[in-house]
Amino acid sequence: MDPAIYFSIAFLTSLCIIWLCLQLFGLATHVWGPIERWLRRHIILPQVLDGQYLFNPTRIEVICYVLHWTCMVVFNTYKVSNEREAASRAAYATIAHLLPLVCSGQLSFVSYSFGISGSVGLSFHEAFGWMAAVQGAVHSIIELQDKGHWTVQTKAGLVALCSLLALSCLPFARSLAYEIFLVTHQLLVITFALALWLHVQPLNNIVRRLCFIALLLFIATSCYRYARQIYGNFVPIRKRMRLIEIEEVRKQDDSLILGLHLPRSWRIRPGQHLYLTVLVFRSGSILQRHPFTVTWWNASQEPRMYLMIRAQRGWTKSILDRPDLLKSRKVWLDGPYGMPVCLENYGTVILFASGDGIFAQLPCLKAVTEACKISRARTRRIKLIWLTNEFNEQLREWIQTILDDEDLHPDLLDLCIHEPNTQMSSKVESRGRRVKIVHDVPNVRRYLQSELNHPETEIAVTGESRHNHYSAIADEIVSAYPVLRQSVRNEVLKINKFQMRLFELDYQPNDKDQYDSGISA
Repeated sequence: MDPAIYFSIAFLTSLCIIWLCLQLFGLATHVWGPIERWLRRHIILPQVLDGQYLFNPTRIEVICYVLHWTCMVVFNTYKVSNEREAASRAAYATIAHLLPLVCSGQLSFVSYSFGISGSVGLSFHEAFGWMAAVQGAVHSIIELQDKGHWTVQTKAGLVALCSLLALSCLPFARSLAYEIFLVTHQLLVITFALALWLHVQPLNNIVRRLCFIALLLFIATSCYRYARQIYGNFVPIRKRMRLIEIEEVRKQDDSLILGLHLPRSWRIRPGQHLYLTVLVFRSGSILQRHPFTVTWWNASQEPRMYLMIRAQRGWTKSILDRPDLLKSRKVWLDGPYGMPVCLENYGTVILFASGDGIFAQLPCLKAVTEACKISRARTRRIKLIWLTNEFNEQLREWIQTILDDEDLHPDLLDLCIHEPNTQMSSKVESRGRRVKIVHDVPNVRRYLQSELNHPETEIAVTGESRHNHYSAIADEIVSAYPVLRQSVRNEVLKINKFQMRLFELDYQPNDKDQYDSGISA
């Protein structure tokens, strides 16, 4: 058997080993606590560059990239005697990187199934895609030097390469035109899959079998995912199938809040998101699916779910201009996906948010307070720090619902709202016992130090970022603009005396105003 085939099989097997290592690393939190904390503090969390850059990877990312590319260079050059063998090696490397992408189907579903965050799954997806494009280009350049053999397989291979290169460049247009990106991505994937199948027909049986197995896995995962969607979206009521319906539409400045009436209760956990498709709105809307973070939910006899939509471009802009057309429309939901954030085992939870990041933090706040009410949480203190320039009525209503809950301990929740653009005679105003309005930007270091002064405190710090990391006794959650996000990360890494766990949520607010550190309250 060709050594390259052994490599392809070994490479696919290594993916299963990586998944097993991820599970063992999660177990290391309980078994090898000091080693796990050292790895998080010195390898996983620290970024290579100080400051804000377009590409600023963490140390673990750099290590993975270097190992990945080094192994590929060795594979492409070790004991290669001629150009034909070099082309064959590059072809096998291309297929080995593409099969996991083809058989995985939807990225969010695969990331959720493997127990990793969507951002980490996207990093794997991009790394494999770029490597496949490079290896495919090497294979094509060598093979096309002999221009006399333009067979059907050669033309199909060229089409597959062009589709693959287009897919590699397509993510740059995602933030500019999501709808165009989505349709173009699907068309390019179909084109690539068909061209690849034609190209590998003359190859040995093992390559064809691997491609066939990838196709079967894609069909199996797709069937499971669609069955899951049908169960969540359809409920038979009086011999009729009832769909999810938009019951409420509230326009808040340049955003919309959709209230969905659910036919059955959905289990939503903090940090997760859903894909929304409006079945009848405009031509082609049934083909568009957009990810949105679940902001609020009511688990009553008639369960409801609330999604926040911030107007960007295309579809989100069009529904903001005509919100009344969404009322009573039927929708299709896919999910929930994303790594759930569990904060109930931490004595102190600190939530950092800026702008729209508050919509990602509200589910964390709601979940912890509900767990405290039924004595299923160890949390004794929750502090929410929110940097914003606007405080709409719907947010006031939801937060006030938590503040007015008589089943919560009076000292459990502390809310600090920072409004730096509002000029007042006093920088700190008290609105009751648990709410403070601060007319300045937050000082992350002072907030953390004030919580760490409590002895033997377990703290969780949460926020939003490119990655979903875990670091633990303080728990912080971040969902904020890059400057505040970077400040929280840096301050957490400086703390050595206490264990502090950092959660950076997948949801990111728009990069608007940037602030320097100010005061705490």
